[in-house]
Amino acid sequence: MPLTPTSARGQTNIAIEATSGEQPVLAATAVAATISAGITQPSGGSVGSRLRVILFGWTAGGTITINGTGLPASTEVATVPAPTPQQLQSPQLATFEYESVNLYTAITNFQCSAPLVTGGGVLVVKQCQGGKFNIPDTAFKSGRKVPTYSPNEHSGVMARDKKIIATVNEPDIGTWDSDFYGDLSLYWVYLMVGSPTWVTIPAAPLSVVASATITAAMTIANQPTAPGMKLIIVASTWASGAAITIVGTSYGLPATEVVTIGANGTYYHQHRRDNECHYAGHHRRVWLVGDCHL
Repeated sequence: MPLTPTSARGQTNIAIEATSGEQPVLAATAVAATISAGITQPSGGSVGSRLRVILFGWTAGGTITINGTGLPASTEVATVPAPTPQQLQSPQLATFEYESVNLYTAITNFQCSAPLVTGGGVLVVKQCQGGKFNIPDTAFKSGRKVPTYSPNEHSGVMARDKKIIATVNEPDIGTWDSDFYGDLSLYWVYLMVGSPTWVTIPAAPLSVVASATITAAMTIANQPTAPGMKLIIVASTWASGAAITIVGTSYGLPATEVVTIGANGTYYHQHRRDNECHYAGHHRRVWLVGDCHL
């Protein structure tokens, strides 16, 4: 299989969050066989949300099952190991954390196996918006930050650090380089200036040719206005062979264009129009022709 040439060395999956940071899905709740009350549905939009499941104060191993609507699957199982002796000594500080593989748009419930229910514990679930854009990386730097903690123990041993605990793993994406493309990198514009507001000029399309059955020469009711317009052609009562020829100027130069109609619907012509000389068509069809600015 031939390889496709590319400058990318990896990819980064990102999203423009509607609400910044982690959001709650389930507040601190005692572990039970099935937890369905008190769930705030994911707010990750059409992409869905990735869940972070946090378990406090558990005393035995078991499983936690997430049920809902998601991609690539709607359910998954997290295997919870039995806590270590150090974790049992600090149940309020020691936690088991699991990040979902699936992106969920809805949550039905969380199910905990019998050993977890019997051993007790507290479950907390949070969410963050799933990634939407896969960015090709030409260079990538990520720092892995894992602060350590060494408790003071009065054991009589000269060495102080006998138990070094790695706490929270906080990796980051410090920098990355990428090749950006106009048709693939629209997210970058959103990051820079925010979501755009679309304004149509004029607010309503200008009627160039009134709705009528196609004839050899169509009457032009209004000329396009400066600096030029795109033509919108709406066809109904279509039959095979319908076509329309547009003759006029585009950017001050003569332009002729033939729009072939394959079915009822809306069509857009290719050139920006400064003015129209005439429309010519064949086959009897009903048309509504409008205009809007670029």
